[in-house]
Amino acid sequence: MRQTARNHRGQLSQTRNCWGLKTRHDIATGKCVAYRRAEATQHAIAADVGRHHRWTSIISTLFLLILSLTGLLLIFQKEIDEAFGSSGMLAEVPESKGAPTLDSIVAAALARHPGDTMISLEFAKRWPIVETRSAPTPDGGPTQIHREAIDLRTGQLTTMPQRRSPVMQFLHTLHADLYLGLPGGLLLAGMALVVIASVVSGLILYPPFVRRFGFGTVRTNKSRKLLWLDLHNLTGIITMAWLLLVATTGAINTLHGPVSTSVRTAMSDEIRRRVVMTQAGRMDEVDRPGSIEAAIAAARGKVPAARVMSLLFPNAEISPSNHYVVLMKDGQMMTQELFYAVLIDAHTGGVSDVFEPTGVTKALLIAEPLHFPTTFPGLAPKLVWAFFDIVTIMVLVSGLYLWASKPGGRIQRKRPAK
Repeated sequence: MRQTARNHRGQLSQTRNCWGLKTRHDIATGKCVAYRRAEATQHAIAADVGRHHRWTSIISTLFLLILSLTGLLLIFQKEIDEAFGSSGMLAEVPESKGAPTLDSIVAAALARHPGDTMISLEFAKRWPIVETRSAPTPDGGPTQIHREAIDLRTGQLTTMPQRRSPVMQFLHTLHADLYLGLPGGLLLAGMALVVIASVVSGLILYPPFVRRFGFGTVRTNKSRKLLWLDLHNLTGIITMAWLLLVATTGAINTLHGPVSTSVRTAMSDEIRRRVVMTQAGRMDEVDRPGSIEAAIAAARGKVPAARVMSLLFPNAEISPSNHYVVLMKDGQMMTQELFYAVLIDAHTGGVSDVFEPTGVTKALLIAEPLHFPTTFPGLAPKLVWAFFDIVTIMVLVSGLYLWASKPGGRIQRKRPAK
């Protein structure tokens, strides 16, 4: 009996030295071994996920820090510009009997540039201004185009206010593509995917911590490193959903330019194809197109909730030779980047067709309003975004501290000399 107990203690001791764990299971049954193998597998998986989380975080930290700092200021770009007097404002004008019509504005613009053909009207989003674009020929190059900003209230020439102050424009470009154009945007899209991988791996690592210490535990009575680790875990889990949202929509937004260009090209081809089909190949040009005001009113009647972005004259850009094309954007908060092309017959002024993006393109265009809350009404959405942005910066700072305090990092406590 004593020998058996001694052998049993010896087996336990050997197992403890091998696995570093204590157990009361009977080794002879094999249950202890199976338990320890599963435990070892869990530790190995946790170690792999931990390495994955560490390196994905290290790779993306600098980029995410730049985006968080610039994004925090861009959230309040309107308020900052107004505080420093840099926001675009139009001078007030006395009330008059009525604003000039678009037809009279176009006629005056063509009178200032004899021989020109009107190409398009571009309507400002924030101000009552329309920009006329005319050229000697509809397909005139950039150097031949005459642009004029007209105040819709008075019909007089004016200057298009700046959308952003120079400082905010610098921050916006830095946030969008690091001043590298499309390659910079694609680089940030890649970093957004790395951030998503880091967040997912962090989410995998957090449940074992919760089972052991409880959700949101911060051990203030332990070492400084454990305090920073708990703060990192807590702030990370708070921002998890928000960070996944902005990282995903940010990656999608880098494709906004190419997507818009491809959609316009595809829409142009589809418009011409449908016009040819409906008119049996007849593409006669219009010498005197119908009323511009009537064309826009017809487009608004077809898509009531949308706002007019621009009007393309017949035979200009994507317009066929006998139709206006009215480009409109959705007026709803969540779908404000969705745009429509309304085809207006220049002979009759009636709506010939309405074109809208496909389902995939709609999903890509909806991402932009979800990324920045600047288009949402009120200050509350901006404050929510700013809160999560600041907490994300805390996650990055605590993560850098934890990485630097590891063996091989730069922050190391000096051991006292013996």
